Amino acid sequence: MVFVGRRVEIGRIKAALKEGRNCIVIGRSGVGKTALIRFFSKGGVYMRSPRSPRLLLQRLCSVLDMKSGRGSSEELLEAVLEAKTKGTLKIVLDNFSSCPKAMVDVLRELSQLNWIWILAAAERKPKGRVNWIFKERIFINPLGREESKKLAEKLLGKKVPAEQLYNRTHGYPAAVLDAVEEMRKKGVQKGLDRLKPHPVTRQGRIDLLPPEYLTVIAYFLLFVRYVALGEGSDALFITAGALGFLTLAFSKLGKR
Repeated sequence: MVFVGRRVEIGRIKAALKEGRNCIVIGRSGVGKTALIRFFSKGGVYMRSPRSPRLLLQRLCSVLDMKSGRGSSEELLEAVLEAKTKGTLKIVLDNFSSCPKAMVDVLRELSQLNWIWILAAAERKPKGRVNWIFKERIFINPLGREESKKLAEKLLGKKVPAEQLYNRTHGYPAAVLDAVEEMRKKGVQKGLDRLKPHPVTRQGRIDLLPPEYLTVIAYFLLFVRYVALGEGSDALFITAGALGFLTLAFSKLGKR
């Protein structure tokens, strides 16, 4: 498995595992979370977005060599909690953002055991707020131009134009892998020229400010115009101020 530009992230996960701390890897789709956590899943249990807590518990019953994997989620959870495990079990859950909210309650119960958990999620605040379990939060971002070039050249074994590759892939490893496949089939230049946009690149670049802050700035400019130039009316000033305050207040409430 080839990693480029992930030395810090890999170091933090290794340190967390060594100290017995749970960690969650957070980043956009296609940024390389799956490859990173699968690298650390050796000797553990890897599952991709279990559709229900029961499926997770059935898999754990199988790993723990328990005879019965039948019963309700509550019965399976009780059986897993009572099972005796040798050493520390490592559980790796991918695409946790797609898991049902009921999974959080199961994780809360399973956190009583001497196990290590590694999660990958595509949002900054995974549903159910599992921060109380995963104090080690590792944010993973797209690669830079030179890092994207280095990754492509390692996989392809040929020189690749950094600027053109980055413009096509935006630094997403998933898109870089697609680009490498195209370059293998059609050559470096033709492969890049004919490369279709990867779905992950449609997420766009990271915004400098959230939309609600841009709205507040717009209202502030109206206020400056009123004060500095004397243009507008008292009603406009009061309305702009009230709308700015409400926009910011509702945006904060929505993030709780």
